[in-house]
Amino acid sequence: MSTLRYPTKIILLLILSLLTNSSCSEKTNTASIKMVFRFDDYSAKSNTDLELKIIDAFRKNKVPFTIATIPFVIAGDEHSFAPQNGLPLTQEKANILKHAMNEGVVDIALHGYTHQVHVNDNNEFADLSYNIQKEKLVKGKKLLEDLIDEPIHTFVPPWNSYDINTLKAMETVGFSTLSADRGRIGNSNSNLNFLPFTCELPNIWNAITEARNEVKNNKKSKPTIVVMFHEYDFKSVKNTGNITISELNDLLKSLKTQEDISLFSIGGIIQKFNDFTPNQYIITNRIYFLNQYLPSFLRHEVHITHYSDITHYPTLLKAIGFYFIIITVIAILFYYIGMLIFRYSELFLKIVLLLSSISTAILFYRVFYNFKFGRMGLLICVTALGATIGLIISFIKLKLKRNFK
Repeated sequence: MSTLRYPTKIILLLILSLLTNSSCSEKTNTASIKMVFRFDDYSAKSNTDLELKIIDAFRKNKVPFTIATIPFVIAGDEHSFAPQNGLPLTQEKANILKHAMNEGVVDIALHGYTHQVHVNDNNEFADLSYNIQKEKLVKGKKLLEDLIDEPIHTFVPPWNSYDINTLKAMETVGFSTLSADRGRIGNSNSNLNFLPFTCELPNIWNAITEARNEVKNNKKSKPTIVVMFHEYDFKSVKNTGNITISELNDLLKSLKTQEDISLFSIGGIIQKFNDFTPNQYIITNRIYFLNQYLPSFLRHEVHITHYSDITHYPTLLKAIGFYFIIITVIAILFYYIGMLIFRYSELFLKIVLLLSSISTAILFYRVFYNFKFGRMGLLICVTALGATIGLIISFIKLKLKRNFK
């Protein structure tokens, strides 16, 4: 019985390898949905045993992901405003990252500086001066790059909070990609890639359903899901955690079988696609922004990014229709209240109308000047506007009646 010679075996293995790579490449090129995993808060004091198990789960399933790493994590409470010492990432923990990077399992993002709040809670960078933010980025970037011997291109701000100075400092320092969340500032003049997280582990299948609906409605759309997770998401760390390592492994295995989904790290997806522009981020924000002002039964949940230009119009129409109905109902109610008041005193009606108009003007000025308001704030403004419109109509009608008498 003849056996294959050694060179022949090598040639056959090379052909098989090429066919396998071709098949994987074909799926990446044809898959309509892109998915990215971002693991936050890797640091000198994070749970190393758990992190090794997470990396192993992604390794076994051949799924790349991004680890957002804190360079100088504080020793104490991250929510304390008191000065605290920072713990630099150790070489031991850096070596774990380097090994996973060399295997193609992981790429590294800078995750803040110390991950400690400053003036405002849940905020390390925003509201600081450009120079201070730049200094933090420079020092954090240098530490990680020195430890892992690779350039860092992605910045993940702690609590996903940043401002215009952050964007300017990032470009100056040499970052190419920002991964925060939706609903934050987007600068159309920026050269950065914007890749916000769009869901957490429990919402993955909802996000996939939404992405498939987006593709169904617009064949040209290629939505992206960015999944953010932390060590506290695991049941072994916190009683309120929502997943085990075994369940993570099963999830990754299942995602690998989905023909319409391709899986990337942040660095990998940015290298392959060049369409995560500030303008695309702003389009996603339109839907996210509008959703904040709709009741739950009218909301279009935002679990993806990279919407088409026209997707936000149905949400916009729902928002306009919802608040138009509220204004109309309130206006009718206060029209009859105005008519009732006039029976007793025209002067009283004038005073109520004046106060209502002044209150509405002040409310809208404060809302749109600060541009910080929630659904309740907008409802109050809309109610005040409806009341003013109703009182004005009743006042005009009463005046016309008197003139024709």
